[in-house]
Amino acid sequence: MIGALCCFAILALAAGQEDAADRSERAARAMFEERFSEAETLYRELLRGDPNNPGLLLNLGLAEQSLGKLREAAGQFRAVVKLQPETTLAWLLLGAAYRKLGQPAEAVQPLERVLEAEPANRAAALELAEALFELGRFEEAATRFFRLVEMENSNPRGWQGLGTCYVKLARRALSEVGRSAPDSAFWWALAGRERAEAGRLESAFTFYREALNKEPGLRGVRGAIAEIYSATGHDDWAGIEQAREEKLPPPDCGKQAPECELRDQRYWQAVEAAAKLSGPRAVYWKALGYYELARVAFERLAELPLSAERYERLGEAHRLMGRHREAVKMWREALALAPEDQRLVKELARSQVDVLRDDGKARPAPGEIALTERAGELERSRRIIAP
Repeated sequence: MIGALCCFAILALAAGQEDAADRSERAARAMFEERFSEAETLYRELLRGDPNNPGLLLNLGLAEQSLGKLREAAGQFRAVVKLQPETTLAWLLLGAAYRKLGQPAEAVQPLERVLEAEPANRAAALELAEALFELGRFEEAATRFFRLVEMENSNPRGWQGLGTCYVKLARRALSEVGRSAPDSAFWWALAGRERAEAGRLESAFTFYREALNKEPGLRGVRGAIAEIYSATGHDDWAGIEQAREEKLPPPDCGKQAPECELRDQRYWQAVEAAAKLSGPRAVYWKALGYYELARVAFERLAELPLSAERYERLGEAHRLMGRHREAVKMWREALALAPEDQRLVKELARSQVDVLRDDGKARPAPGEIALTERAGELERSRRIIAP
């Protein structure tokens, strides 16, 4: 009798194992064929018999993630790393899930853990850069984006993310000058640079002139005005301003290192040198260094092979800088390569609205009205005044 019962138990165990193997195979097939609801059900059934199986938990998390059940998926990935802390894939998926849940702070540690184990993991590098950017930690994000493009020089998001970080840092420096020296030549010059980047040349001209009124010897401003003259077809006036710029005495590199580094196109060194100094002048040169670094990053993005993503990232870069007409062109180019992408359709519509909004502005924004009036209301005149 005992022998018969043992025989029955062995046969039942064998049948259970065979059933589990079949279910596991069906679950894997369902995942491959993107039948994620079926895969989720099968993996849950398998886990009833083996609740601490890391592989099953990971696969269940992937199925839930594919179904948009991000909180449930994150729970599965947490269980996996608790059981097997060395599983970098689970740490990566956990960090990505946190980001998608809008919890970038929680994403940082899992993603850093992946990169500690696998420094060349591009997916983790991108996810960590994005998380740091979302937290406003732009210096760290820029470092991560830079490492990403070092690993993958043709990554459009890497170059666009790097340039965007530098723009954010430049604007942060502009705000810092606005708080500490709101009516200084440095603030007017940086505000002019911001407007020039957006293609608002009349307004930029106004602000640059006000900067020179306050500090006629501020290097770089006359050169910026010369660029505006050239862009508007006044090469003779541009030559006059450029000559005036070149007549300014060179900076004392012992005391004005950021200016010397920027003059020699060593932009990161200019930022580092400025960071060692204090006061609005140092912040001014740091901001200009960041603007130049952003320009270089966006130029590298524009040089990448043609692709829908390259145009998409250029569209985002132009939007960031306030160049909405150029953004519209980029979204259209992206759609020509990916006509079924509804996300691109929405982005194009958004930039078209931005263009209409710009065209409908008869006066500067409320916060700029007093400043523009003080500088002569050049924006209202719609012309460039000779030097």
